[in-house]
Amino acid sequence: MRPLLGIPLVGSGAGGAASQIASLINHLIDLCENLVKDHQLDLAIVVKDSFHYSVCQKERRQRDKASNLWPALSPQQKE
Repeated sequence: MRPLLGIPLVGSGAGGAASQIASLINHLIDLCENLVKDHQLDLAIVVKDSFHYSVCQKERRQRDKASNLWPALSPQQKE
């Protein structure tokens, strides 16, 4: 079994990057993808509200559609 690490979405509110949320999330997902490739672990991005969650999900769906990042998961599991 692989360890699961939670990564908080920092800087997205009072942290100063609220106006650049999509860019911040894109960079965080890039970082997570690289960490997972290099280490035997799973990562979860932890967000504080439905807005941030929907931005993360939109980016994840776009990336998966382009390159099927999680081939072992069914479409239902990806949601």
